[in-house]
Amino acid sequence: MKGAKIQSAVLDYGDEEKNRPGLLMNPPISKDYNGTWVLIPRIGNDNFSEIQKYISCELKTSNCQISKTP
Repeated sequence: MKGAKIQSAVLDYGDEEKNRPGLLMNPPISKDYNGTWVLIPRIGNDNFSEIQKYISCELKTSNCQISKTP
């Protein structure tokens, strides 16, 4: 892997104190998730379009910004 370019990106639920938005959210514990703690896309369960757009941007240009509102 000589000369390989390694990239990394973080998908998380952001940081309100630092005013940094994330792409995921932690919904209230409910029967919908069998009472478990989960992370889902912030724009809705099973809607990965915003995450896909972010990953695509990161692969092409890196240092992509996440908007405060979806």
